[in-house]
Amino acid sequence: MPRDLGDVIDCFIPEAALGPRRVIGLPVAAGDVLRAAVAWNLSVEISRSGAPCTLVTRGSPVDDSLWPPPGRGPLGSRLVQARESDDFGSCELATDPQLVLDCPPAETLGHAASSPGAPRHWLLLSAPDPEGLRHVHHQALAIAAAQPDARIGVTIHGVRRIAEARAAFEELAVAVESDCAASLASYGLLVDDLHLYRAIVAQRPIGLVHPAAPATRALADVARLLLEDLRDAAQ
Repeated sequence: MPRDLGDVIDCFIPEAALGPRRVIGLPVAAGDVLRAAVAWNLSVEISRSGAPCTLVTRGSPVDDSLWPPPGRGPLGSRLVQARESDDFGSCELATDPQLVLDCPPAETLGHAASSPGAPRHWLLLSAPDPEGLRHVHHQALAIAAAQPDARIGVTIHGVRRIAEARAAFEELAVAVESDCAASLASYGLLVDDLHLYRAIVAQRPIGLVHPAAPATRALADVARLLLEDLRDAAQ
């Protein structure tokens, strides 16, 4: 009987030692195709790395078109559609995976961060331009105001050079620390790669469609940095 690779993936990839289940918040605004695509592709890369990952989408039914169909995905990943009012990372939503990537609407981030059971670990995606940095600056301040002990990480996306990402992250980190004394963690960068946009249109993970693309290698690095941070926190 034919079997999906996800059925046997644990035989070949050791499970990441993260301790108890972790929930990572990754805000996605209404109609934000890019962040939705990055979130989904990242959940696949995390699962490829050995930590079964469930992606939980939130928001209005209008946004359902941003995401692939719910259910089991590539390499043991899973996508679940939820209402904004549902508990973050609940077992009913996520079928008890090791890692949950929960995507609340960015428009209500302050409320989401202060909700009972909200993630204490967040990943924010920022463009390197001034407008993008200001936007994520406000997101970081909203999370820090609701959760002074939150772990906030940032990935700079849409860059062409490492120096560009480094400068953008340093500018953002200094501004956030100055305003609310919160320290940001760096989760690398995502390059500006046409293959990512093609994967968005095809609704197939870039790691499987274009395994040698620069965006695939960058996503794998982001997943690795995130998992390393989670492992360190579990020790």
